[in-house]
Amino acid sequence: MSSSYLYFAIFLCAVFTFLTRILAFLVFSQIKPNPTMDYLKRHLPVMIMTILIFYSLSGTNWDHTKGIPEISAIALSALLHLKKKNALLSIFLSTAFYMILIQSIF
Repeated sequence: MSSSYLYFAIFLCAVFTFLTRILAFLVFSQIKPNPTMDYLKRHLPVMIMTILIFYSLSGTNWDHTKGIPEISAIALSALLHLKKKNALLSIFLSTAFYMILIQSIF
C-alpha cells in the first residue's frame, strides 16, 4: 500500500466528515422549531448527567470508603460548574480531586 493511497483515503475521510457536518446544519436550519425538540434541548443534558452520576455510583464499594471520594468529587464538580459555568474545568478538577483522594487518602 503506497503512501499516496493513504493520503488520499485520509483526505476523502476528512472531506466526507466535513460534508456530513455542514449538511446537517444546512438541512436542519430550514426546519421550524418543534416543542418536543425544545423540551429535549432544555432538559436532556441534565437527564444525561443524572444517568451518568447514578451509573458511576453503581460500582462504588460503599463498605470500604462509604463513598466519600465519589460523593466529594461529584459535589466539587457541581459546585465548580455552578460557580464557574465551565464544564471542562469542573470535569478536570473534580477528576483530579477524586484521583488524589483515591491514591493518597483512601
